[in-house]
This record gives sequence, C-alpha cells and structure tokens, in this order.
Amino acid sequence: MSIQLIGVHSRKYAHFANAFLVASGVSFVYGYSNWNNGKIAQASVDYKKSQIVKPIYELQGDELVNPPWNEKNKEEWLYRPVRITGRALHYLGMYVPRTEYGKDGFEYVVPFVTSETPEFTEQKGLLVSLGFVPHEYKDISNRRLIENSDVQTIDTVLTQLPELQDIQANVTLKRVYKIHEFNYADLEDMAKFTDFLNKDQIGPFVLEKCAFKTPLDERNMRYNDKINYRLYDLDADHIQHYPYLKTRSGILNHKGEMTWDYRKRQNLGFSAAGMFGVLGLLNLSITIILLGVYDIIISTPKSQYDSILSVLSTNFKLNLRIYVQRFPDTDDD
Repeated sequence: MSIQLIGVHSRKYAHFANAFLVASGVSFVYGYSNWNNGKIAQASVDYKKSQIVKPIYELQGDELVNPPWNEKNKEEWLYRPVRITGRALHYLGMYVPRTEYGKDGFEYVVPFVTSETPEFTEQKGLLVSLGFVPHEYKDISNRRLIENSDVQTIDTVLTQLPELQDIQANVTLKRVYKIHEFNYADLEDMAKFTDFLNKDQIGPFVLEKCAFKTPLDERNMRYNDKINYRLYDLDADHIQHYPYLKTRSGILNHKGEMTWDYRKRQNLGFSAAGMFGVLGLLNLSITIILLGVYDIIISTPKSQYDSILSVLSTNFKLNLRIYVQRFPDTDDD
C-alpha cells in the first residue's frame, strides 16, 4: 500500500513564497540596474563638471570657420565654455519641439556667421542654440524683444543637445518662409540647412548659450507651478526670462536621466527587494513547517501500515491530512 502525507494549507504558503521571492529577485535586478546606471550618470556629470569649469576658450582667426573639435577629439571639447564672435541669422532659425515649465515651445538654433564678405556673401559659421522659445514666440514678429542681428560676442558651451536626440525618430522637414523645423536635433542636417561654405565641418555640434552665473550641481530639476498647482519635471533647467537660457545644472542633467532619479529608483528597487524577500522567506518557513515543500510518499507493506501511522501521529503530532491508498499485497510482502 502507499501512504501520502500532505501538509494542510502548505501549498498556499508555497505559492506565496514563490511569488514573493520572484518579486524580490525582480526588484533587486531593477535596483541594481538603476544603481549601475546611476554610477554611469554620475561619471557623466563629473566629466561635464570638470569641463564646464575650465577657462573660457575664445575662438579666433581660422578657428571661427574651422573649429578645433571633431568626432575624434570631442571628449576634450564637449561641455567646455567657448567664446565666439559673429552674428545670428534669425530668418534661418531652426526649431526642435520641446516642453519646459508646462509650456510647449522649441529649442531655438540659429546659423551664426563668423566670416563673410562685405556684401554678406561667402558665409561661414557655426550652429548656436539661443535657448528655449515658448510656442507663442516662434514667429519672430510676436517676440517681446527685438532679436539682435548685429555682430556680437557671446559665451557658450559646446554640446550635442543629448536631451533632444532620438535616432529612432523620423525627421520631419517643414520649410515655411525659410524656417526649418525638426522633430529631433539632427545637427548634421541643421548644418547643411545653413548653407554655409563650411557646413560639412560644423556638424554634429552646437554651441549653447548658457547662464553661467548659476549653481553647478545635479539637483533634481523640477518646476512648481503654484498657480495651477502642478509639478513639472524639466528636460533641462532654464533661467525663466526671454530667451530661456539653460542653467549650468541644465547642462549637467536631463529629465529621466538625472542622478537624483537613478538614486530614487535604486532605493525603491532595493527596498522592495528586501520587503518581498522577507515575506518570501516567512512564507517559505511556514511551508517547511507544514511539510508543504513536497509530498512525502511512503510505500510500505500492509502489515506495517498501522504501526507507521501510530508512530507518525504520536511522535510528530504534525497537522497532516493523511490520504491512504490501499494496494493488494504482493508476494514480496
């Protein structure tokens, strides 16, 4: 005959233990992934910090048309302050949609002429981002201030607009009165649109006008709209006056990729892993006590059946439901 012993309620606790331990493992992987990504993000922030505090490098002479940076040496130049002299061509302004402070608007990139003839021909230059322009000010005639088209000297930071890059996006080109709109920052295509003689030398880089007299930290960048009682995550922190210039914190971090975000998700993942792990081990312990980890199958001759039941019930006093399957004795009995 065969005697099968199954712990009462043990299967329920076994299922709970399995679910909690799986959840703990998933949470741990989530936490570890954000911890690792946070380390990478912090390394990136530290690199940008080390670059942006360097003395301003002023482009002069041939450097204004043949900039010293390229894909091979970009780590030496990215996020470094750069001073340039020239004039902006606002009628060829280029726009990349973005949202800041709950407002729809655009990153405003212009061709910046650094060399031309007295007749304003044979132009060469660079790409310059003048900051965030709200949607209602996209049309130059609607802007509160007259854009400066004279020769001027400005301080910038060399970047590649990483927060507006999306290699999966399909670029949409719209030309209305020579205004070029993109749905992501395709800097090489923007360089071609300038029609500068040196257009092949200036992409894929842009010089961002920046508010240098701002804190340099990786704080959580959010905007509290006290009027509408809303809290906005910012793609990049800006000084809120026209034009909206990036702060130095805005250069360091971007929405969803800030070290603050990674630390928050890391702590959430590890905390959840600990909680689910404790619950899983608790249910696993209950399961073991109730002998629900597996069924105990005892096969024994019929002649010993009563004595085995007596020993189990008397000495162990386990909370067991006993299922007895009787089989005919064999010749070996």
